[in-house]
Amino acid sequence: TAVSLAQNILAIGCPTKNSNMGAVYIYNKIGNSWTLNSILSGSDSVSGDRFGNSVKLDYSGSSRLIVGNNSSVSATGTVYVFESSSMGWIQNSKLKGDNNYQYNLPYYNYIPPTITSQSYDGFGYSVSIYGDRAIVGCPNESQYYEYSGGTLHKRGCVFFYYRCSLSN
Repeated sequence: TAVSLAQNILAIGCPTKNSNMGAVYIYNKIGNSWTLNSILSGSDSVSGDRFGNSVKLDYSGSSRLIVGNNSSVSATGTVYVFESSSMGWIQNSKLKGDNNYQYNLPYYNYIPPTITSQSYDGFGYSVSIYGDRAIVGCPNESQYYEYSGGTLHKRGCVFFYYRCSLSN
């Protein structure tokens, strides 16, 4: 379970809900009570995806939520960005660690093209968002190794994203 609190909004990730498809529960604080506002899932979530493995609400004043989906089947991972509007919480981006910009709009991936996430690397294991910046942890990224104590260790990496306007 993952949790994030920003102002009067609480997000609770439940990655094992619905046969490990996962869900994120959004609560709003009204007075002294917390009220369920929404139950979110990824636009293409399937059994085993573990949507909600990591969650982070934006503290910058905008109502954005970033959600990690660290699949228990392939562990390739996907990250979704939601924005709150008068219509509720709307998914506006799907981020993948493969420099495939069709998924990443309106976010731009700043990782050099020589680094791509792969199976079992944990892309989306940790997430953070603030304003126009999003960060995704990939702890088992295997393209870089460190030799220590006679053993090779995966060093992992962090993917940085910047929200950019489609009109620029």
